[in-house]
Amino acid sequence: MPDHDTNNKANKEPDLFGQFARVEWLLHRTHQHNHRIHGPMGDPHRGQGRVLALLKLKPVISQKDLGFLLDMRPQSVGELLLKLEKRGYITRTPSRDDRRTISVTLTEDGAKAAAEPPESCDVFGCLSAEERAALNDFLSRVIARMEETLGRESFDPRGFGPRSGADIEAMIGRARGMPGPRGETMSRGRAPSEGPDRHGHPGGDRADK
Repeated sequence: MPDHDTNNKANKEPDLFGQFARVEWLLHRTHQHNHRIHGPMGDPHRGQGRVLALLKLKPVISQKDLGFLLDMRPQSVGELLLKLEKRGYITRTPSRDDRRTISVTLTEDGAKAAAEPPESCDVFGCLSAEERAALNDFLSRVIARMEETLGRESFDPRGFGPRSGADIEAMIGRARGMPGPRGETMSRGRAPSEGPDRHGHPGGDRADK
């Protein structure tokens, strides 16, 4: 006789929402683990680790432009850079063209730190190149379906990180004279208002430890 329990399990619709919720929870745990084991450099998507990841793509950048890419208040950016400066990972110097502009430069030690992220940061390392491409296609289709339902809004890629120095240049170029971090205009350099980050999380631009 056929095994009805086995057939029911095979025909059962997978709980994709549950899977995504679990992935989100595990990503949070991964960040906590990396920060606990490797310190602030353990996550290239947050805090000091994220600054180094950006400088790895563009080793010299103005502090103001870096603040735009991080979507953080000038004071919080300064706190992060001060910590990196004390570690010897960056230097800050007035620009030759405009003494009011501070240039942030990645040092040799900073480049070494940025080049050696912990293996646990690559949560997709268990997938082959073909599987990653397939997952990317699946997620793109899900995103397209959701945007059809909810409407397509302007997507800010800063929270997910540029892929190259050219991406950084393009993002900064598009932002000139346009709303920057927290709605400020980059050309004015006005300190943005307090409040939750663009994802709705409170204190999103607090400098990490």
